[in-house]
Amino acid sequence: MRKTRWICLIMAGMLATACGKGSTSGNQKKHVGKEEISVQTESQQNISKDEQNINTEQLFKGKLEEKINQYGIFESEQSSIIKDLSTKWFNPNGVITANLDDYDMDGADEMLLFCSEKCDDLEGNHIKMEMYEIENGEVKLADVKIFGAYLDKADGGKVINNLYETRLQENNFADRIIEVTNVDINGKNYIVCENFSLTKAFEDRLSNEYWILEYKDSKINMAGSLVGMESGTDNFVYIAYYFENGNKVASDIMYSWDSSGIYKTFGYSTKMFFDNFQILIKDAVASYTGVGSPLKKGVMQTVLHENNKSNVIFAYTNTSMETEANAREYRFSSVLRKGKNLIDNEAFENVKDDTKSYKDAYKQTIEDYGTTALKYAIYDMNDDDVPELILTSFPESRNDVFTYDGKEVIRCGRIIEYNENIKEYDGEGFAVYEWGAGQTDYLKIYTLENNKLQSSTLMEGFDYDSKLATYEKADYMKKMTFYEIANEEGIR
Repeated sequence: MRKTRWICLIMAGMLATACGKGSTSGNQKKHVGKEEISVQTESQQNISKDEQNINTEQLFKGKLEEKINQYGIFESEQSSIIKDLSTKWFNPNGVITANLDDYDMDGADEMLLFCSEKCDDLEGNHIKMEMYEIENGEVKLADVKIFGAYLDKADGGKVINNLYETRLQENNFADRIIEVTNVDINGKNYIVCENFSLTKAFEDRLSNEYWILEYKDSKINMAGSLVGMESGTDNFVYIAYYFENGNKVASDIMYSWDSSGIYKTFGYSTKMFFDNFQILIKDAVASYTGVGSPLKKGVMQTVLHENNKSNVIFAYTNTSMETEANAREYRFSSVLRKGKNLIDNEAFENVKDDTKSYKDAYKQTIEDYGTTALKYAIYDMNDDDVPELILTSFPESRNDVFTYDGKEVIRCGRIIEYNENIKEYDGEGFAVYEWGAGQTDYLKIYTLENNKLQSSTLMEGFDYDSKLATYEKADYMKKMTFYEIANEEGIR
């Protein structure tokens, strides 16, 4: 019986020995006993990089399907009304996502998989990071790391082996953002993790952590960690840790509510931490000079600069809104947004793509208004990457503001003012010049809190033509763009 094998260019050294000095055209055959080996010529051996990538993806896809069979799939949308902390409404289990990238910069892709599983101590779920490589044509598990920031036990806090775990609970009563992003800079591929948790429904507690990982020598190592110690929303202590090859080499108190930290503001201390890795953060965070963190008011936002958004691996949010029926009753909505996935296939078809979904949802809202809808603007008031809809309807001074929670469009409130007086604002929310009709004029800032419009007066009793125009010229605020609905086929 004769067996035939195809040997690729990868084994060029072996081919030279096997082929000898014979002709280079056509297939050459060399008999070894009763076994005949067919050897491809150079022109036949050129397997394209795309084909190799497909083979790599197929191998990783097989492992992904195996893990889905083991853990299930993390539900992308969950929602419930809860009245107390005993309500277990949230299913935290399953594979969250998987991403292909060259994490150790060795020229070959690895697969980084995130899954949520029950902790051994049964206190909720931890998120597990698993890194896979391909060795000798097989997928091998290279390293496993529990998702969480570094916090030295000596500095306090509830930690296990100096790991400040990010856990998901079945009662899930905290407003939260978890976001993981690839940042490729100066020959390094960082995995930047952000966790912001604000408990305001039944308690008063804030925690936010930022940590940076890198994959090297088959290990997921900590490179840096900035931890806001869990506390009430008026007390802050932020500690930074720095590492080399996974070993802690330095730590600093970056910012503290009692001024004992190195830096005097949360914004600048955060900027200086990320500067160590040459990673940009948002200007609005870096320049924040207020007391405490800008996150303490419930502004659900991440800190990484917008130019990293295309490299988000996944973003998870959980938001609460007080129901109208009961002041101690809250509707929680949990949404998982995918970023860079290994494969967009049936395994992840339920993971939402907000870039498309909010446009479809707002388009339907405009259609529901019928002929009374005149103009609209799209503007992100709270920097959560899902912009709000400002809809002008008849009469022209009526402006309704809507947001989208990943499942439904929510009406946040109404502003009675001509939309030409609505301004983009260099900060949270937008500005509205309210003409006093012969009385006091106001410049107000409108923001969102619990999906409800809130206003605060920035200035009053000023001359519109002089002072406001000065702000516009300085780009502190500028006229918001509204589109004529009659001229539009969809949402921009």
